[in-house]
Amino acid sequence: MNHQPRRFLRLPEVKHQVGLGRTAIYQKIKAGEFPAPYPLSKNGRAVAWASDQIETPGGNPARILLTKLTPATIPKPTASSNTRSG
Repeated sequence: MNHQPRRFLRLPEVKHQVGLGRTAIYQKIKAGEFPAPYPLSKNGRAVAWASDQIETPGGNPARILLTKLTPATIPKPTASSNTRSG
């Protein structure tokens, strides 16, 4: 298996890779079905996802594989990242 260095992906790249829109991603985060983003700023408005938690098999953006999530490994989303619409 080819392991690439860990990168942080912003929302547009995550949307493209997993084939889901913003609303679906945040609904899946709330349901515990998608990894929560890491805050990049103190106010939590800028967030990103760790590339090693988001993988697309065979480069197919319509399918997603998530790393095994446990309560200890799921980052807590910030309040502002879940309440913004758009």
